[in-house]
Amino acid sequence: MEKRKQTCFRDEIRKSLIFHALVPCFISLVVLLLVFTALGSQQIIRKSKTMMAHFSGEFERVITSYVNENKKMARELDMKFFKAQPSYKTEAVSGIYRFLNGQDYRGNYYLFDEDRNVVFSTDNQANVVQYIGNYLQWNTVDQKYSKKDCIFIYDNTVIDGRALPAWLMLETVVKDGKLKGYSGFVLKAEAFKKHLGNMEQPVLMVNKFNRVFTDGTSRFQDDRGKLVKEFRDGRNLVCFGKRWYYTARQSVLGGEATVQVVYDCTSFVQLCIMSLMLVMLLALVVAMAIYRSAGKVADKKTEIIYDLIGALDRVEKGDLAVSLNITSGDEFERIGHSFNTMIGSIRHLLARHQELARENMLATVQILESQFNPHFLFNTLESIRYMIKFKPGEAEKMLVCLSRMLRYSIQNGKDVVTVKEEMDFINRYLQVMLYRYGERLKYSVELEEGSSQASIPRMAMQPIVENSIKYGFGEDRDCLEISIRTRIQDGVLSVIISDDGVGIPEGLLKELQSNLEYHQNQMDHIGIYNVHKRIRLVCGNGFGVRIESRINKGTVVILRVLSNENKND
Repeated sequence: MEKRKQTCFRDEIRKSLIFHALVPCFISLVVLLLVFTALGSQQIIRKSKTMMAHFSGEFERVITSYVNENKKMARELDMKFFKAQPSYKTEAVSGIYRFLNGQDYRGNYYLFDEDRNVVFSTDNQANVVQYIGNYLQWNTVDQKYSKKDCIFIYDNTVIDGRALPAWLMLETVVKDGKLKGYSGFVLKAEAFKKHLGNMEQPVLMVNKFNRVFTDGTSRFQDDRGKLVKEFRDGRNLVCFGKRWYYTARQSVLGGEATVQVVYDCTSFVQLCIMSLMLVMLLALVVAMAIYRSAGKVADKKTEIIYDLIGALDRVEKGDLAVSLNITSGDEFERIGHSFNTMIGSIRHLLARHQELARENMLATVQILESQFNPHFLFNTLESIRYMIKFKPGEAEKMLVCLSRMLRYSIQNGKDVVTVKEEMDFINRYLQVMLYRYGERLKYSVELEEGSSQASIPRMAMQPIVENSIKYGFGEDRDCLEISIRTRIQDGVLSVIISDDGVGIPEGLLKELQSNLEYHQNQMDHIGIYNVHKRIRLVCGNGFGVRIESRINKGTVVILRVLSNENKND
């Protein structure tokens, strides 16, 4: 399971304050910038589309009028009468001039015979014939021609010694299926110059091969008279020559040409960039100001929480003498009062628990002590019963020792005694055993200097000595020697009770050691376990009984007791 990442409440409050204060401010600035950008963009788009629609319609109307007039003249013109009858020629020429003079964008008319010789022109220029020859497929005189649509050509042709774009509209003159000549109008780009000069932004007329027709826009043309590549890919916003342009385009004349409005929006783009930088700067300043302000607010509001956390840490470490003094007048004051009440209750409960634990320990010790009396009395009385028959004098002495022992064992209010008092009791007990076993039983006592006044639980040694006598004799062992020694080191009393008896079988020894280690007695041998448990109840878990034994080598039982405690109850 993934471990949850620890967070800081103060930082969370600071982040929340920053977020809820900065985001609306930043959103407002961004919205204002977007609204400004959108309104400016819509203004540019609207103007560009208006100019594009106006010029597209104007250009298409002009070209259409010239095309229709040229078709009419090519259909009605009789080349034979035009050459032979002056009156016919005068009437036809008058009609041509009336048409040209009635146009807002004046062009020139050219009439050629079937041999491509100029028959009539309103502007006699030999290079126009050469220009036409470069783009038309001329055929032999005897070839039959059918009616064709007008031919549209515009290019950077040299007219009047200058490389100016021109729009050529040519129509074949055919009679009885035979080519009679060519009729056409030439409309120069400079004819639009006056009108385009009134335009707010440049307007380009571009053919399908990207050649520019309109005059006065050389900055958007390359050296071949074509539109620069930046304006060909269909993008609306173009960066060209370190300036920004918005372009709008519309196809005219059936896709033969495109009208393109080029709106210089450099100032607007620069203003938007400056506005964006200003918004970012304002956002940074506001963020820093809000961060500092939010930090102060968070510190002030969370100071009480950290006081509470500090108090909880002290309680966790066991210090219950802690209290909170919160006078904020809000919910935190109630929390502080509840905390103090809770800690007071815990202190009271702990004191009561310690008292109950001590009472329970004393009751347990008394219960364990009471288990010695029947066991000891049963064994001793059995011995006296036999001695009365055979040695009544010794039986009387045994009864005196037994009475003193019983007086010692049943005295109330004293669970812990000195080693000297306990050894007096053990000496009487061994005297009783000597009456029973005679010379078969020997014992020795070696008390380290200063150990006689050390503390030890009452009747802790008797069950151990009794077990040594009871289980130390074997079938082939006639004599048993018991040794009792005491040692004191670092305030710990060690009572070593050893014998040279038959020892404890390995399986039984491991079971006894396991019971002592895990504090669970699952055997009938309750004497050693009860002593071990009593010592732990009185002195703590670091003390108790340890057993060592080897077959036919004897047994050693060590009692470790806290010697500096002499508790009287």
